[in-house]
Amino acid sequence: MKKAIVATIFVVVFAFALITPSFSWFYPGPAPSDDGLYNGYGPMTPNMLITPWGSQTAEYLAYLACDIDFMDWSLLAAQVDELDTLDPDMTTYARAFFLDRGMREFDLNLKRFPTDDIWFRKALAHMFDKDAFIATQLAGLAIKMDSPLAWSAGWYNPYCTDLYPYDLQAAVNILKANGYTDQDADGYVEGPGGEEITIVFYARQDDPDRSAMGQLLADAMEIDIGLMDWSPYTAAVIDVDLHVAPKSECFQKVMVEFDYHIYTGGWSFGRDPDTLYFLYLGAYAQSFPYTPNYPGYQSPAFDLEAEAMLIAPDIPTAKVAVFNMQKILMDDVGVIPVFTYASYGGYKTGWEKVVNAEGTGPWSWWTFMNTYKAGDATIDWGFMNDIEELNPVHSEWVWDWNIMGLIYDSLINVDPYDMSHDLPWLAKSWALGTWDYEGSPATYVEFKLREDVYWHDIAPSLTRSTPGGAPLLRDGATNEKFMADDVIFSIYCVRDIADSWNNALVADVVYAEEVDPYTVRVYYGIYMPLWAMHWVGGLPIIPKHVWEPVFLEGHTREFDPVAQECSVGTGPWIYDYVGSSPTNYYHLVANVRHFAYHPIDMFATVDTLKVIEPGTSNTITFWLHNQDFQRIIPPSVFTITITIEYYNGTVVVLGPFSNPELIPCVPVPIFSYTDTYPRGLHVITATISPDPLTGHADIDGYPVYIWSTIPEDVNLDFFVNAKDAVLLGAAFSSAPGDYNWNPACDINGDGFVNAKDAVLLGAVFNWAG
Repeated sequence: MKKAIVATIFVVVFAFALITPSFSWFYPGPAPSDDGLYNGYGPMTPNMLITPWGSQTAEYLAYLACDIDFMDWSLLAAQVDELDTLDPDMTTYARAFFLDRGMREFDLNLKRFPTDDIWFRKALAHMFDKDAFIATQLAGLAIKMDSPLAWSAGWYNPYCTDLYPYDLQAAVNILKANGYTDQDADGYVEGPGGEEITIVFYARQDDPDRSAMGQLLADAMEIDIGLMDWSPYTAAVIDVDLHVAPKSECFQKVMVEFDYHIYTGGWSFGRDPDTLYFLYLGAYAQSFPYTPNYPGYQSPAFDLEAEAMLIAPDIPTAKVAVFNMQKILMDDVGVIPVFTYASYGGYKTGWEKVVNAEGTGPWSWWTFMNTYKAGDATIDWGFMNDIEELNPVHSEWVWDWNIMGLIYDSLINVDPYDMSHDLPWLAKSWALGTWDYEGSPATYVEFKLREDVYWHDIAPSLTRSTPGGAPLLRDGATNEKFMADDVIFSIYCVRDIADSWNNALVADVVYAEEVDPYTVRVYYGIYMPLWAMHWVGGLPIIPKHVWEPVFLEGHTREFDPVAQECSVGTGPWIYDYVGSSPTNYYHLVANVRHFAYHPIDMFATVDTLKVIEPGTSNTITFWLHNQDFQRIIPPSVFTITITIEYYNGTVVVLGPFSNPELIPCVPVPIFSYTDTYPRGLHVITATISPDPLTGHADIDGYPVYIWSTIPEDVNLDFFVNAKDAVLLGAAFSSAPGDYNWNPACDINGDGFVNAKDAVLLGAVFNWAG
């Protein structure tokens, strides 16, 4: 299954091949030029049509027929050979070389005999010739993996290299030495106690490379080891029940029922070495269906090193723990890694600004922000397999997340050419800090959120309901702003559902609080300065107004947001219900309201929180950030207007201003404003004229909201009355970490909501400024 881990998700693929062909060797050769630059805005193409084809071969044939513009899977060696002959100059079929950040492996069920026996697993590890497989089946278009981190030069432990070289006689010697011999003269190996053995082996139909991988290991067990020296015992083989099965059957048997011994798995990984933590932590070992640790790996020594990695204060310390985790895992044969692609991704020549992202290839997320083709208003993207569901709480398949990654945003993004470089996204800035949790230091992360982000609109529907039958947003939802409470809800929802796909990212969050409507502070219960920001920062943020009623019902897994026509995020692409035909094709349209649609990112910084007491002054600075790497924008191209709307409806217009010269990737301050605010809500908004080159506009501009009120005004309506008392009552007796904790109700700031806060509120009851 090739799952990608958060942004990290899961999916695996296989197709049956009886004969392993031999190919000429390929090396990174002529490839489309890639300047290593990308624009930070888009999408540049208004439509995307996604079509699932059912197998890698079928998808390739669609590419060959020019029915799709982009593939979503590496080209097979035979396909590269064919294209090099058919189109050596890439006039039609562009091929971009990339190293896939992932793993294709044999997953072993560690809770079922005989794969629960380390010696049987060690024997298996010697039965597969990785080098020959890469040289023949893959024609060299891969790197050998001897650990799940073999793709990462900085984090890979070289101890693992060739720990289990291909050696059938060594495999047989291990079996003999540990009681695995033919004990009843039937020609098949039995266990040490005479147990009959049949290996239940699942391989996938949709990927020829991994089905070939499965067939070779099955042949090694059923045929090849029988040709080795078994003396003083009778030569024998291992009985194998090989299922080359559809994705849905493999998923049910392997990830839900755990009814297997070996599975030809596959993963897409995130950028950090915490991959090992997510996949093999003992607490997740077959603890529930759909768990990433479906092999059931458990090792107290591994878990101790995983904890050491989490709390490491610096990279060198973390590296020691990560090296130790790999050594323990591979000594245990907790998995048999085989390869990851160092291959080519196919797309149609003529599409400009394709971003061949590190570890992802030419169908990267940034490609679909950047790419365009003259005269073509639709990107046709092929999928090897159909989606399962577009459920951002529970979906795990890579194809689900290929779509949802375009619909939903996260707090931070990443440079596609330098995965160590974090980019502001829904959060325009962040800071790490330390707090005391149960007498020990722990990490918190504070995020300052953008104020110009809106959820996709939801049309009215008289039948829209939760799985429990309750009416849900039947009047629709338009102009819904993304705010701090959406972030907090997303964290709690995923944290409190143990089998949510991204649960591990926030499982250690003690609580999150709304510092102000656009500032969130997330408190972890452990000290993890290296990973905390990436973990919560990579969590897909979901709309509270859609998901909270479903979450409170306890029916998040049953909820189908597409069927209910509320599959909405804040992302650069919007799901088109009318234009889509599930199982046949999926249509997305560009979100022209997205905050990154205009090539100039306009944003603001404020030197106070968003909620201040009346009479307090602050300074707001507006900035312009040229996100177009292809051009220096000369002065006076854009007109910027700033308006101030005071609490009483008075509007003051400042400007117009024009831009200075804007070089790529350098934010430039253009205007600072200092004011003192009386009671009420004040909105300072900057607007910018459309881009004359692309026609892209910033529909909403960038607003800054200032709430000027007193601490006792809990609900920020500029009165202190029964509404505030009700909120305080709902949070009464709570402390940080309680579900009903509301930091706004902790009026005296002592970390509790109690009678002291009620007294303070009562003292100013009926306040109205």
